[in-house]
Amino acid sequence: MPTESSHLRRGPLARRLILWTIVFSGALALVITVIQLSAEYRRDVGIVEERFALVEQGYLDTIINTVWVADRQHLETVLDGIVRLPDFAYARVLVDDEIFAARGNPSAGGGITRSWTLVRDYRGKQLTIGELTIHADLAAARQRFIERAVFIIAANAVKTILVAFFMLLLFDRLVARHLARIADTLAQRSPTTPWIPLALDRRKPRADELDRLVDTLNQLQSHLDSHNAEIRAVNARLEQRVGERTAELERINKELESFAYSVSHDLQAPLRAITGFSRILLDDERAHLSEQGQDMLDRVIRNTDRMSELIENILAYSRAGRRPLEKSAVDLTGLARDVVAGLQHDYPDTRVKLDELPAAFGDPTMLEQIMQNLIGNAFKYSSKRTQPEIEIGARLENGRTVYFVRDNGAGFDMRYAEKLFGMFQRLHTEREFPGTGVGLAIVKRLVERHGGEIRAQAEPDKGAEFSFSLGSEA
Repeated sequence: MPTESSHLRRGPLARRLILWTIVFSGALALVITVIQLSAEYRRDVGIVEERFALVEQGYLDTIINTVWVADRQHLETVLDGIVRLPDFAYARVLVDDEIFAARGNPSAGGGITRSWTLVRDYRGKQLTIGELTIHADLAAARQRFIERAVFIIAANAVKTILVAFFMLLLFDRLVARHLARIADTLAQRSPTTPWIPLALDRRKPRADELDRLVDTLNQLQSHLDSHNAEIRAVNARLEQRVGERTAELERINKELESFAYSVSHDLQAPLRAITGFSRILLDDERAHLSEQGQDMLDRVIRNTDRMSELIENILAYSRAGRRPLEKSAVDLTGLARDVVAGLQHDYPDTRVKLDELPAAFGDPTMLEQIMQNLIGNAFKYSSKRTQPEIEIGARLENGRTVYFVRDNGAGFDMRYAEKLFGMFQRLHTEREFPGTGVGLAIVKRLVERHGGEIRAQAEPDKGAEFSFSLGSEA
């Protein structure tokens, strides 16, 4: 268990307590000291004023009589007696604006000066015969003020520090060490271990705020343990269910893929037979068939060819989800250039702008299939423009490389953009643009297998842009 000294060293609450105790006590002591010293200084000044009054009562008549008879020696003796009084530094008598007698230090400053006019009653007339000036130097009073201030401040500082330290010890004994114990216990608490009821280090319970806090914590932890146990049980059941559902979904998906692959593969043989026999019948028996019969056989051949293409696309879609990824560095610029070169023969009027594309890390075969579908669609849907244009490039979005294929073709309404990536979903008729509606679904599946995403942006009759990223792991 931490010692008292460690509590005192590390307890910010205790440090703030002693700091505010010292600040408050020091400020209060300072105010009281200022008031006390001001009162004592005024008292000292009042004593000096009383001495001035005593001089006026006890010495003024003697000085007047001495000046009247011009007894300079006796006057200096009297003035000497005045400057020997406490705080009196200088005394002089002026006669006809000249110093008649003086005693003390005339350069003393920073005190109190009093003057009296010396008046003599002569034959019923009041004659002014001179002026008495006495200067009281308050240096001694100020010195006493400073000494008392230093003593009082030092005494109050020592008292404040002792009181603050005592309060610190008292706070640590009664509060801080218990709070530290509670904090240490909670810090060592682990959700996987049962809660051991907390108890304060006291000889007997006192039913104060700390005891109530500990009781509340114990109750809270007991409830938490109970709820945690319930949550762990629920999580275990959920994990079991999720595992079972995941396994079931994987099994169903594999069965569906296998079924689609088997059905598609098995359908190709009878389709090839239908197409082959139809062509033989059309070639060998054309002369014996009516125009309507010939047209019907042509329709059979076209539809079986389309059916075969649909089956091939279904197989390709199934393979896109089953084939394992074999990632490596791929030169997308070269790959896109090869795809464009392969399609340019069928669309000689299309102008293609191919920017330098950042290298990608992914499955080369899948990336080629992605570019083949996107670039092929751009050629197809821009083919009816007077000047078809295609742009292939890349840009950075939020730190990720996004590749795009843009054309000035037919475009589409963005309200139906999500349908583009579904199986057999098309926004244009077969007569406008031939196709099966599977290519973009394959592209979406391949991109998502690389951890990326694909987006479409278009306007009707103003072209379209398809952009995709390959994910941070690609």
